[in-house]
Amino acid sequence: MARRTKQEAHLTRECLLAAAGELFEKQGFSETTVSDIVCRVGTTKGALFHHFENKEALFCEIWRRLQEQMDEDARRAALEDADPDDPVDMFLTGCRVYLEWTQRPDYQRIVLIDGPVVLRKIEHRLDLAHLGRNIWADGFQFLIDNHIVTEPHAGAVAALIQHAMNGAGLAILRKEPGVTVDSVMSALEIILRKASLPLPEDAPIS
Repeated sequence: MARRTKQEAHLTRECLLAAAGELFEKQGFSETTVSDIVCRVGTTKGALFHHFENKEALFCEIWRRLQEQMDEDARRAALEDADPDDPVDMFLTGCRVYLEWTQRPDYQRIVLIDGPVVLRKIEHRLDLAHLGRNIWADGFQFLIDNHIVTEPHAGAVAALIQHAMNGAGLAILRKEPGVTVDSVMSALEIILRKASLPLPEDAPIS
């Protein structure tokens, strides 16, 4: 009996996540109420608060899952679809997956649009904001390990490209002229290929 109750509780939690994910995608975080979520599932507010502290905690779990699924897809593509002898190609392949994910309505609304606002309010309690940064950090560590980016400049390059890719995803979402997945990837490849070239002997290093 206890085992069945545990299974039922898990099912309720997953149903709440699925329903909330659909509502956050269609209505946005601020326009979705706890009542909306529990009505869609056919459960009670008490059941929701048994699994999640509040609506923000529910949102953050959905945000986390989307980020982890995107990262898993990007890593898989880098290993399976890219040239294993070309570290830049492997990194770019993962970046392309990220940009393709930015075209998904759920990722657009939950991660790109509502995510920064919600996480900014609660990041003093949760470590989720670091998840996105850590995903990029792993990619740049791979470039450092393969001598594409030098250690002294790694942090600056990582910050520049991470924010540029986030901005590119939003620009593609807004359908800005000339900004597509292909055009962004071409520009990023130019930057990374140039970064991998050795500096002239007389070039200043700061």
